[in-house]
Amino acid sequence: MKRFTILSCKSTLITESHIKNLIFLANIDGFFHEKEKQYLNDLASQYGVKNAKLEKIQADKKYVEFKVPKSEKQKLQHLYELTKMMLADGKIHPKEAELCYLYACDYGFQPESINDMLTQLIQSAEKGYSTEEAIAQQIGAF
Repeated sequence: MKRFTILSCKSTLITESHIKNLIFLANIDGFFHEKEKQYLNDLASQYGVKNAKLEKIQADKKYVEFKVPKSEKQKLQHLYELTKMMLADGKIHPKEAELCYLYACDYGFQPESINDMLTQLIQSAEKGYSTEEAIAQQIGAF
């Protein structure tokens, strides 16, 4: 059973954009850790992104343009997955945190509430909450 059956992206362009964002985030600290690669591969598989497509997205930075998720749930899902990518290697690099903040701004969240929201998403990820549980905590809060 897929973990994201309810919240799966229907738009291939939004999915590919999200995968690109995850790759960029994983690399921003200058090192693409093995655990980050595994998390990326797991998510790509859950989203139905084939290995050839994943490799193309990784190889060509201009292949996919940035797309904002459509719904609040999808935005939170993407932010939670970005948060989990930040944590995948066991440490949060300042550039990773800054990039997540910028993605949240681009997704339309209020700048004054983003730090609190990201802190809560990090705590949810550290506690092992499912995506659905983490999103449920955030809906309406920000």
